[in-house]
Amino acid sequence: MAKSLFLTPLGTLGLLRLAKSQGKIDKVKPYIDTLVKNGFRIGKQLYEQVLKQENEWS
Repeated sequence: MAKSLFLTPLGTLGLLRLAKSQGKIDKVKPYIDTLVKNGFRIGKQLYEQVLKQENEWS
């Protein structure tokens, strides 16, 4: 739907990254971990990639 309106789809992780970049949240990791704990499926590679991009990978 978004593409048909010439919008770029963000997805859940993209939305969290946007919230962090706008100062709405301090870190994305706690939110991602909560999502995973509650059944949100995310691959290990994508999980690590997002945390590395946000300088939250330890």
